Amino acid sequence: MASVNQNKIPNTMIVERPYAARLAEQLLDYALTYVQQYGLSVVPAAGKLAAVKWKEFQTRRPTLEELHGWQWDGLAIITGEVSNLVIVDCDSIEAARWFYVNCAKSPSLVRTRRGVHLYFQHPGWRVKNAVHVRGKYDIRGDGGLVIAPPSPTRKWIDGYTLRHQEDLPLFRAEWLPDKAGHAAARAATDKRIVAPEAYINTIHAVSGQAGHDQTYKAVSYLRDAGLSRTEAAMILARWNLTNADPSWTDEELTHKLDDVFG
Repeated sequence: MASVNQNKIPNTMIVERPYAARLAEQLLDYALTYVQQYGLSVVPAAGKLAAVKWKEFQTRRPTLEELHGWQWDGLAIITGEVSNLVIVDCDSIEAARWFYVNCAKSPSLVRTRRGVHLYFQHPGWRVKNAVHVRGKYDIRGDGGLVIAPPSPTRKWIDGYTLRHQEDLPLFRAEWLPDKAGHAAARAATDKRIVAPEAYINTIHAVSGQAGHDQTYKAVSYLRDAGLSRTEAAMILARWNLTNADPSWTDEELTHKLDDVFG
């Protein structure tokens, strides 16, 4: 077969899809991935706002039919328990650097127009939205919404990408404004102190399946329940015999307790 001379193809035969159509297709692909693989609740966005009525999606994820039926010009994630996600919104690079160094090093960072979004695992108690916390950041919790990649104004910072919520650090009550943080801490303690050992027995650490992160999660829950390091160590030792595969050594457990309790 004779080769085709590309220079002789009429311009009328070269059809390039409009940018808006290509972006809409990409956004839909991401929306499907966010919902199906990460369990997030998402809706289309227009600028910094949801493009559809989104109250019901604060308690349920959209169906495939709904996702395919929407027009995608931007993409928003609904934060809170429905997505098992809390996002700290820093409106400057300096504020984001401060939070990353002084609070927690999230592996999922999104660059915004002026600052950075840091992604965290939802702690299991209601997290109120808050603005200008300590004059450095906003919090998007239950009933919140953030614009997410690949929306035109959002992109993952190099080396950081979306991680499954179980691989994210837990959101901490002390990051809320003082009154809200104290109330959340009391609520978390009241909820978990009743049976902290029963609570962490729902967590399993399997080698090769984010076992370290799951163990860290278990230790963090014990700490957030208000237990002392000694009390947590006793519970963790029993948990280690039944819920870690293979079980951690005493030295490894001590190191994990040190990571969480300091």
